[in-house]
Amino acid sequence: MKLKFNVTGMTCAACSARVEKVTNAVPGVEKAEVNLLAGTMQVEAENGNVVPAIIKAVQDAGYNAALPGEKKTDKAEAAPAEAALKEMKKRIIGSAICLVVLMYFTMGNMIGLPAPHWYHGVKNALVAALLQFFLTLPVVYLNRVYYSRGLKALWHRAPNMDSLIAVGSLAALGYGVAALFRMAYGMGHEDWELVQSYSENLYFESAAMILTLITLGKFLETRAKGKTGDPKALPAEAALMMATVCGARAQGRSAECGVIELGMDADLILLDFNQPHLIPCHNVLSQLVYAASGHDVALTMVRGKILYADGKYPTLDIADALKELHDYAIPRVFSDEPEAQA
Repeated sequence: MKLKFNVTGMTCAACSARVEKVTNAVPGVEKAEVNLLAGTMQVEAENGNVVPAIIKAVQDAGYNAALPGEKKTDKAEAAPAEAALKEMKKRIIGSAICLVVLMYFTMGNMIGLPAPHWYHGVKNALVAALLQFFLTLPVVYLNRVYYSRGLKALWHRAPNMDSLIAVGSLAALGYGVAALFRMAYGMGHEDWELVQSYSENLYFESAAMILTLITLGKFLETRAKGKTGDPKALPAEAALMMATVCGARAQGRSAECGVIELGMDADLILLDFNQPHLIPCHNVLSQLVYAASGHDVALTMVRGKILYADGKYPTLDIADALKELHDYAIPRVFSDEPEAQA
């Protein structure tokens, strides 16, 4: 039985690999494949009873999974792409405001920008450091999602991109906090050299910069992904035309294939629409273009010859093909001669 899930919370290839791994470990699951860009997962299972176990396994891994059309209880996950973009935009604006002010105080003197008198001098170093710290805190709070997801993935020994962001920004933030205590200690003991040393090596702006720029990048990525996944951008009829008629025309074979007509090559692909993610079918073309995948192919015919049918390849000996591939590839992979590798 083939099942399709919508998976949210994935940010990189490590995330999709983690989701595949935990899903394949669920009893009753034969095979799982994740499409990171589309945020979907195709699962081949013995029966539909494994759905709750799959969803729980994905959630325990730090992500969320649901069947298409299933009502979600998590408002953040149930929100459409527009709402997600709006939320990210608010985070970017808030983070950018704090970052600009923070950079003014930390880097402004390098380009001759004026600063308040109370900001300069070794005796005001702790005041300046505390100002930087409190300007960084809003950025950390606004982008706390990286810590909740990244540290959770790290705890499960499956680090992803969010883990890298969390560790990198926390390292800068943690060093800055430690520097605050060292500066306070130095001022209490009138060790002004110690105060001066730490005041010149604060990294609060680094933590804020990492979080702000990463969020900006994710905003642009999500917006671009939303446009490419918008069915209105390319109607199903046009997509099918591009894959068939226009594809044959691009190859210079429009007189041989591309359409189902008398005299044309019998190149056909039949799909099994009796699948949970393809039911109900209100529009065949829309389901074919936007919902179906290679897993739904039941038969492939080229020039009237059946090459694939119901999971079997009648014209191909899989064992011989793999052996031939092995015999061809292995000598070239491990050969030191450039000619053999070419």
